[in-house]
Amino acid sequence: MPDNAHEEIHQLLQLALHLGVEFLDLELYLPENILHSITNSKRNTKIIASHHDPKGTLSWSNGSWVHHYNKGLLYGDIIKLVGIASTQRDNSSLLSFRSWASTAHPKVPIIAINMGVEGQLSRIQNPFLTPVSHPALPFKAAPGQLSAREIRTALGLHGVIKPKKFYLFGNPVAQSKSPVMHNHLFKLVGLPHQYQRYETDDSKELEKVIRAPDFGGASVTIPLKLPVMELIDEIDDAAKVIGAVNTIFVDSSKPSPGGKNYLKGFNTDWTGMRLVLHNAGAASASSFPTTTINNTSALVIGGGGTARAAIYTLKQMGHSPIYLLARSPAKLQAMIASFPEDYNIHLITDSTSASSITASPTTAIATIPADRPIDPTVLEVLERLLALHGSDEK
Repeated sequence: MPDNAHEEIHQLLQLALHLGVEFLDLELYLPENILHSITNSKRNTKIIASHHDPKGTLSWSNGSWVHHYNKGLLYGDIIKLVGIASTQRDNSSLLSFRSWASTAHPKVPIIAINMGVEGQLSRIQNPFLTPVSHPALPFKAAPGQLSAREIRTALGLHGVIKPKKFYLFGNPVAQSKSPVMHNHLFKLVGLPHQYQRYETDDSKELEKVIRAPDFGGASVTIPLKLPVMELIDEIDDAAKVIGAVNTIFVDSSKPSPGGKNYLKGFNTDWTGMRLVLHNAGAASASSFPTTTINNTSALVIGGGGTARAAIYTLKQMGHSPIYLLARSPAKLQAMIASFPEDYNIHLITDSTSASSITASPTTAIATIPADRPIDPTVLEVLERLLALHGSDEK
């Protein structure tokens, strides 16, 4: 769209506001009536007040950008100024200008970059909403534009992004493919981090590791999901109910006593289960018609630690009652008792108890190993359950 097509631009900007976009780039060369119209109609949208100098007529060092910056303060929640760099000194001058602006108006974020190859450093150093390209695009939207990966790689080389160590804690973990996957992803996005295995079944060994300055986070597997909770500063509510932590996150905004890492523990097993069920078309029970209330029941197969996450998942999806089928029913009473009563968990002990079920489970989660045969007793009960209720939905 031509820059002088003011009315068409105005209509397009109004449409964006009507759609409720989070950010809207508003060029300051537009007539004052359009600038006022957009800012008066913005509601919750953040206005990025922009001025571009593609011909390089302005300088960061002589104050010629100040007029455009001040105009941006009138109309924008965020100010974006884009110049041209002919030498690296222009990037240094830009840094000084941005430092002045941030001091003068600390609550108004500023995007300040230089176009051109010489200006690429300014894109790397810009801390907020940096425009980026992508290798898959046929061309770059502006001269000197970089991809997010290129910017992160440069920040890592300059020490702005500090290398962190991420771990898989547990035993056994020697055969885990997690390091290969995570390290490939770190490289793919330009991060300088490293993911490695740490094989142990003694949680006390981990205390120094997770409090080290270069610790970035960890995945946790058996047998440490429960004992590691004692080492963490804050436990997510879901992980508390499930009774296991499989992810450790470093919250840099909350320093722990002694200035060490503040650690949060989460359980992502249940969120993964919920995502798989949703992707497979399993709706939350709350969305079922009230006339099919029997269809809100669900089934968990298995009695290990992952079964706790499965029970929590089904409860969060509104299922009740939740039936539990496992190899050693007698050992599961303690686990059932550890959940609140409103989880409405019922143990299936044999084929007879399966036959007495009146509410047919419509959703099931199996937490037993997939690389070995199902226990014959569990298989018999499961076949009986499916045979009895397989025709309920017809």
